[in-house]
Amino acid sequence: MTGQDPVDPAETGTAPAIPTDTPQSCTCRQRAERAEARLATHEAAVAQIRHNVRDGVAAGNFDLDVTNDLLTALGLEPLRRYWTVNLAVALTISVAATDGDDAFTTARNLVEHLLDQAEFVDDHDLNDVDEAIPGGLADEPDARTAADPRRV
Repeated sequence: MTGQDPVDPAETGTAPAIPTDTPQSCTCRQRAERAEARLATHEAAVAQIRHNVRDGVAAGNFDLDVTNDLLTALGLEPLRRYWTVNLAVALTISVAATDGDDAFTTARNLVEHLLDQAEFVDDHDLNDVDEAIPGGLADEPDARTAADPRRV
């Protein structure tokens, strides 16, 4: 066939043979499996990097802020750190008491007891915000409540 134009496969109805060892011969499933394998390898490498730099920060070899800046620059999530947050929360509590001072004492004792039992509260400082506002007649406590003033 010298001097002739090459045969166009579209005219003959036959497709050119594709070598079986090239990536074009892969099925969609095979490409997806290879992509999943690459992703798993990438995720394992990222986890190893985070583990190594976390150990370095914990040992005092790396500065946490610098490490987090580097991780962020690499497109990785920064290491978590502990933060101390001071919150001011206004509570309105109804308690049975004989006068305003007794109401404040009872309310403070109740809140302090609850805060002392909370595992996530490191420290607390209760400040009286307002004055006690009198309300209607309270039920008389039964013997159990009278024995334990926290059960108001």
